[in-house]
Amino acid sequence: MKTVVIFHGFPDELSRSNSSVFKYFLKNKYRIIMPYLLSKEYILGRDEVLKKVLSLLKGKKPDVIVGISMGGLLAPHLAKLFPESKLMLIGTAAYFKTKISLYNWLVKLEAGDERLILVRLLKLTPKWLYGFFYKLVNKNKDLTDREMQSRADENYEKVFEVPINEIKEILKMVRGTNNLKILWQMPNKTLIIAGKHDKIMPVQLSKEMNSVMKNSKLMVSEGFHYDVFGEVDYAYVDNFLN
Repeated sequence: MKTVVIFHGFPDELSRSNSSVFKYFLKNKYRIIMPYLLSKEYILGRDEVLKKVLSLLKGKKPDVIVGISMGGLLAPHLAKLFPESKLMLIGTAAYFKTKISLYNWLVKLEAGDERLILVRLLKLTPKWLYGFFYKLVNKNKDLTDREMQSRADENYEKVFEVPINEIKEILKMVRGTNNLKILWQMPNKTLIIAGKHDKIMPVQLSKEMNSVMKNSKLMVSEGFHYDVFGEVDYAYVDNFLN
């Protein structure tokens, strides 16, 4: 049985077993290792997460390593230890920089604020107001208003159930990561999947990764950040993995 390690993103980390990526590898009968990045067993940091994954692998080489969104900041560091493993980077980048200037500024500001005042204020945001901005950032003409509202409500619930101290760990990791150098050195066969309309991890950053990697291919879907990869892309991944 082949093995895949999947690093999920935030807040999808909270519903990772429902993701298209998980369903793809489950359908193809892979042994799935999916470390829970928000676990209380360890601090969300590269060394701690890799140590946990290596213990779960029990000396076995993963056939595929997948990094999604925030998880894509961690995946290359595991792939570096296993140069023969295939790597998939989905809706992610070598570092964090959205197309939303205000969002970038807020992340930078909060990463240096031990009290996380703005995050605490964000947790007081009414559901309707959060939903308004979510739909503004993630416009999708292929979804009905009801479907977009359902996504906004689900995202709200996921984000607001994450404790303040774990958000602090996320911000620290995001602000302290730039993988361009390690990606340039990696020999792993790599598939980069980017969303044409992704504003959180813009396609330009995926193109940058593709330009520095030695053995990568870039596939641009019609998706936004939260639907970069779907069943329509399964055949493309089949071809890459086989």
